[in-house]
Amino acid sequence: MSENTFLSTLLMLLTAGCCAGQNVLPPGPVNGAVGGSVTFNTTINPSTATFIVITWTFRNASASINVITSTPGGEVPGRGYEGRVGVNNITGSLELRQLTVGDAGEYTVVLTPNGGTALNGQTTLKLYEIISGATITGPTAPLIAGNSSANLSCQATAGTITSRQWLKGGRPLSPSNRITISGDNSSVSIDPVEGSDNGQYQCKLTNPVSIDMATYTLIVNSTGSSLSGGATAGIVFGTLVGVGLLSGRGLFCLIESKYTGKCIMFTKTVNMLEDTVFTAALILLTTGCCAGQNVLPPEPVNGAVGGNVTFNTTIDPSTAPQFIVITWTFRNDSASVTVITSSPGGEVPGPGYEDRISVNRITGSLELRQLTLGDAGRYTVQLTPNGGTAQNGQTTLGVYEIISGATITGPTAPLIAGISSANLSCQATAGTITSREWLKDGQPLSPSNRTTISGDNSSVSIDPVEGSDNGEYQCTLINPVSADTASYNLTVNYGPVNVAIQGEETAEFNSTVVFKCTATSVPPAMFSWWVNGTEKQKGASITIQRLTHSDSGSYTCMASNDVTGLKASAVHYLTVTGGQGPGPDTTDPGSSLSGGAIAGIVIGTLLGVGALGVGGFFVWKKFF
Repeated sequence: MSENTFLSTLLMLLTAGCCAGQNVLPPGPVNGAVGGSVTFNTTINPSTATFIVITWTFRNASASINVITSTPGGEVPGRGYEGRVGVNNITGSLELRQLTVGDAGEYTVVLTPNGGTALNGQTTLKLYEIISGATITGPTAPLIAGNSSANLSCQATAGTITSRQWLKGGRPLSPSNRITISGDNSSVSIDPVEGSDNGQYQCKLTNPVSIDMATYTLIVNSTGSSLSGGATAGIVFGTLVGVGLLSGRGLFCLIESKYTGKCIMFTKTVNMLEDTVFTAALILLTTGCCAGQNVLPPEPVNGAVGGNVTFNTTIDPSTAPQFIVITWTFRNDSASVTVITSSPGGEVPGPGYEDRISVNRITGSLELRQLTLGDAGRYTVQLTPNGGTAQNGQTTLGVYEIISGATITGPTAPLIAGISSANLSCQATAGTITSREWLKDGQPLSPSNRTTISGDNSSVSIDPVEGSDNGEYQCTLINPVSADTASYNLTVNYGPVNVAIQGEETAEFNSTVVFKCTATSVPPAMFSWWVNGTEKQKGASITIQRLTHSDSGSYTCMASNDVTGLKASAVHYLTVTGGQGPGPDTTDPGSSLSGGAIAGIVIGTLLGVGALGVGGFFVWKKFF
């Protein structure tokens, strides 16, 4: 090895080593889903990049492996990466597809420019399985307020879970003196349960590439031994009346026996009153004792503002007893109000419910019309039969405004692949929004190393954008009574890439060939043609008629994108066969003479010599 070669090699190694600290990769990590794809984007500006060698390597706990090496001569993928990797020859970015758990580890890139200092970068890839089959398991036995406890557990059938979040009624659930959330958020314990714990619980399972959610409706029944205010008042009143009757019985008997010697009439009267009092007391007692029986389905009732709802009981109309009193009450955060009381004598609606309600006298079901947001709250029904046990039920009404005017707002400036970022925001002009769902080209949109979805799903951020992000994005806004969907077409300018020339490699002398150039680009690329280093014309195709050997050589298609400012090219070689001559001459084409020209020169020369000879003869004759 010569001294100059040694020094040059040493200098290259030193400069490459000295620049190892220059990281041309974002800090990361890069996150991917098993079976999906990721792109390791460099920080290289594509307008100033020119690299002759791009090398990507992978290191896990046991070994270091070459992923791919890209040079002007082509790309050489490492073993196991065939068909799974692609390199952007301008920026050095790497796309890795069909991800497996074994792809997790450390990735390094070395970018060697055509002159200058090599650039390096390092990042880490983390792999996660998509979460699916989220479920909440809860108590199976009936829950009694103040006595029972409830444990809710949240799991999934598949996926890598990195975090869990509990919600109740769509709002984050917080610990309290009765509510305990486990350290890993996998379970919730409520001890003891109370009526306020009734409702819909949600558990959101997440990892950096997916989200899944499960729902559970918790039902807490009122204490079985508790008595309503009416029952208590009735018992007190009945007791006082009974005591009064029993106390006065002796006095009545004394008066009657003084005149008749008997106390028959008052005895019968008092006995009748006593029976009535005891019957009433028994009804009131059994009504209170059966407060735990829920004749309403456990699911909450949902309605739209201005619409109607029906609270259907579980009473079978074919076997229903005759109810002598049906009472519906409503409770919100501030007060308890009688909605309606129905008896054989008629219906008495509460204030504000006139012409808005009706009761089914057979099943006790209630219809509530012209709903307002103020109607949301807890509803209780009490069904008192003609003999037998009173039945009770409790449920919750949610009232929502209809969603309308859904829109997605997005970027207004042109987007450049690998450089720009995009933010999409989803809102509505009216309605109560309880959840949002994002889709791209009809498929659910999932988070990735470039795509971030906000916690409330109201916005999506893509940084940086790539050509694969082009497409139609949809946002569906949802509540229990309505849904509305908005669409947005995202355009990312990229390319040109994958430049290719179609045409023959050999052609006969004096024939015609047509070359066509294609490239992947948004907007569509502009094309120009260069033949043997000289620009010939613009357009996606070039036609050469009546081929000669001078038409042999290189045909270069140069594709350009005016928005991205990028250019890319492809070269095609043509050989003209047959005809005259071995091929193109390397001398000045102006010095080549055809056979006719040579013959003309010979004849002209002979004629000129002859003319000079004849002229000389006449001159000699004249003067000599």
